Amino acid sequence: IDLKYEVLYTGAYVDVVKSKEKITSDDEELLETYRKNVETQYAPYKDVEHYVTNVSIDGNVLTSTADIDYTKIDTSKMIEIDSANGSLIQDGKVKLETIKSLYESLGITCEK
Repeated sequence: IDLKYEVLYTGAYVDVVKSKEKITSDDEELLETYRKNVETQYAPYKDVEHYVTNVSIDGNVLTSTADIDYTKIDTSKMIEIDSANGSLIQDGKVKLETIKSLYESLGITCEK
């Protein structure tokens, strides 16, 4: 598994989050299961502008990408889709420290 999250920000607020997750396996069934799970996770956001996702399998590598532009996205719609987004979004914005704390709680190493 290779996970990369890039957070672009201005001052104290997040502008864009870009993620790229790669899973490499010789087990085709495992990759297909992951693909279905990731597509299910992204499905509620498919009609949200500025929330762009893609999931593909090429050979033995599943690649999942997401590009979320918090400067343009309808944050109210995101909270409506999943109330947990409310802990990330405050007054229509995402604070850099909030997303950093979330990522670090998941074991992700953050670098500026």
